[in-house]
Amino acid sequence: TNVLDDLLSLLSEINNDPQSLPCGLDCKDSVRERVADLIATLRDDNSNLVKTNGGVVEVKSLIGTWSLLYTSSLTMIINKSLSGLGRSTSEGAKFGGLKQTLSGTKYFGECKFVERIDA
Repeated sequence: TNVLDDLLSLLSEINNDPQSLPCGLDCKDSVRERVADLIATLRDDNSNLVKTNGGVVEVKSLIGTWSLLYTSSLTMIINKSLSGLGRSTSEGAKFGGLKQTLSGTKYFGECKFVERIDA
C-alpha cells in the first residue's frame, strides 16, 4: 500500500470521529505512534520533494491557507486547542479546528492563525 494514502486515511479517521477532538488532540498513544511511524517513512522516502531538493523549500509553494489535520504538540494537547479556550469547563466550548494562512511578497510575509471554537 501507499504510505501517503495510509497516513491520509488515518488522519481522516482521526478527524471524522464525532466523539473525538480534531487534529488528534485526544487520540490514543498507539494512534500517535502509528502517525509518527508513517511520517518518518514519508520523510525518508525518495519521493519527498524537500529531501530531493536538499532541504530547500520555495516560499511560493507554501503561500495559501492550510488546515491543521494533526498535531503532536503537547501544549495543544494539554490546552485542547491552540489558545487554551478548548480547556473551558463549559460543555458548549469545544475546539473545532485551526487554519493557518501564509501570504506575502518577496519582502514582506504574514502568517495568520484562525482557531475555531464550536459553541
